[in-house]
Amino acid sequence: ITDDERYILSGGRSNIVSRYELLTGKKTFDTYRTREAMIQSLAVVPGNDVLAIGTHKTIDLYDVNSYKMIRIFEQKTDRIEAIAFSPDGRQLISSSMNYVYIWNLETGDLQHSYARNLYDVKNNSTWDDLVASIMFSPDGKFFYFVKYENNLVKIEEHASDNGRLTRTLPLSGSY
Repeated sequence: ITDDERYILSGGRSNIVSRYELLTGKKTFDTYRTREAMIQSLAVVPGNDVLAIGTHKTIDLYDVNSYKMIRIFEQKTDRIEAIAFSPDGRQLISSSMNYVYIWNLETGDLQHSYARNLYDVKNNSTWDDLVASIMFSPDGKFFYFVKYENNLVKIEEHASDNGRLTRTLPLSGSY
């Protein structure tokens, strides 16, 4: 959903992102043909001027006004499952089944990477289990991810600057 709450974007097995009016459900157009066939996730930067499309192992950034590609982030590990922009629009976070990456949008640099059962040399961090979805806190100081552990769903909060676990939010139920 765009920040102005006018549109919802969708993608899937085709390599096309479609835009729909949120109030009417009317499809306004198909756009953004990706290089890979399967679209895994979508995110719109706060302010609605950049669209991120997560495919198999890349995230393509597009200018929503010109429809031109701005940058490609390559994730050399698992398939990208979820992506989100920081509230200030300066960072992009991506998650796969086993990894989380934080990218600098301006430079294209990878700022942090955290892997399942692997050590993050930069920040002395580790964690386990499946990362299913991801988001930043409103102030950008934390990121949250949903993980599946022993047939339970948990939400973990991590510091954005070093990846350290700050708390686990308990949820009831299982999957």
